[in-house]
Amino acid sequence: MSPIGVAVHAADPITRLSLAAYVRQQSGLILRTGGETGDTHVVVVAVERMNVSALDLLKQLSAKFPASGVLVIVGQEWEVDPQAAVAESVRSCE
Repeated sequence: MSPIGVAVHAADPITRLSLAAYVRQQSGLILRTGGETGDTHVVVVAVERMNVSALDLLKQLSAKFPASGVLVIVGQEWEVDPQAAVAESVRSCE
């Protein structure tokens, strides 16, 4: 089986580095960084709140990674309709 390409995005550098370290430790996953978009299957996005700004970020990431699913980790609460996130390729939320 081919490795699953995973990109991570978090505004907080500690969260971003932690997510990247986790992905690197998992067999079957390969961390995609920078401009590597071709083999990215999943984009993991960590945000404190799912609000309008976070939804704008999802739109940008959907445009950059059009063939990728998105996993969103939300620290606090949802302030937007979850269906708006689904429209931006979100496939799972924590």
